[in-house]
Amino acid sequence: MPNNPCIQLESLVQDAEVHRHVHHTSEVQKYVDTHPELHHHTRNLTNEIKEKLIFYIANGERDKEEHIRSELEGIRSHIDASNEQGNVLFSLLAEEIALSYLMMRQSDTSHARHHANLSTQALRRADTAHVRLMRSIRTLASIQKLTPFINVNLGQQIVNN
Repeated sequence: MPNNPCIQLESLVQDAEVHRHVHHTSEVQKYVDTHPELHHHTRNLTNEIKEKLIFYIANGERDKEEHIRSELEGIRSHIDASNEQGNVLFSLLAEEIALSYLMMRQSDTSHARHHANLSTQALRRADTAHVRLMRSIRTLASIQKLTPFINVNLGQQIVNN
């Protein structure tokens, strides 16, 4: 595996996305658990991007910006309520869902503003934003299903809990 932490994480996430197997998802969890600084850096970058998207969607109007922020807070609180507190992977996925949601909203806003000049690239960008949001939600759902299991050898019988 490469030495660059971002490339390592990207590789693990891609494997988890492609193979959708508990082993690959667990590898992402192990990586995140052993790199606590990742959460801080990711949150800073995500917040910068979110603020730019909010500004664009709201067209610079403060009341609209606050409305969008309250929508994001609602999404975030819903996700947080159904997840383990303190789990960095859940937190990162919640941020990804919020960012993907904003990217999809930005795409919709752009289409509404420039409907006469839509390009195939703009349409592909909209599709990509939607796929990204759905993947993030699916990944969160698969992470929620992960439960630690214990193998107990009882003679010839193995019991999974």
